[in-house]
Order: sequence, then C-alpha cells, then structure tokens
Amino acid sequence: MEIHIIIMDRNLKSYRKLAQQEGLNSILDLLNKCREVKGIFTLIWHSTPVYKKRGRWFKKVYVETITYGANPNEKNSTAFNDNNNSF
Repeated sequence: MEIHIIIMDRNLKSYRKLAQQEGLNSILDLLNKCREVKGIFTLIWHSTPVYKKRGRWFKKVYVETITYGANPNEKNSTAFNDNNNSF
C-alpha cells in the first residue's frame, strides 16, 4: 500500500508564495476532499520554521489545520481570531 503526501508546509509558503489565509484555504479544501472520499490526509510539517522568528506564518496555519482536522464541525476559528494573542 502506498500513502501519498497531500500537503507539505514549505510548498505553500516558499514555492507557491501563499498568504496565511490562502495557505489555510488550500489545506482545508484538500482535507475536505479527502474526507468526502474517506481518504487519508497526509501532512508533512517541518518543526524548524515554527520555532524561528519567521515561523509565525507556519505556526498559525499549522494550529488552524490541526484544530479543524480534529473538529471539522467547529465554526469558530482559533488561530486567525483577532482576539487571540497567543501568536
């Protein structure tokens, strides 16, 4: 059995040059498509950028992706909420 990689973090920001919301929308669209066909959503996320100064983009998109992935029916965003100062 082969399990293909669906998304890699660096592809979104470095290669495709997406803004945070564009990157998140791209991920969530693919995640939803995987759910529709009962597929396996495989995400590669490097930890190094998250811990560096420039990692704000990566951390926000990652947290929102994991939050949505765990709770797809949750309507309130956590990572992109203006009242959230954790980033």
